[in-house]
Amino acid sequence: MSYIKKLFNLPENIEAFALIPVGYPDGQENKFVDRFDETRVHYGSYK
Repeated sequence: MSYIKKLFNLPENIEAFALIPVGYPDGQENKFVDRFDETRVHYGSYK
């Protein structure tokens, strides 16, 4: 997780505890369902 902490520039007091893969396995049909909800998007950062 130290790589992820550096990659996302997380401060020392923040601990990454999960990674969530996004996408589809190779060879599977993409059945896209649009579930985007702009109210759940956070644009802040730890800079």
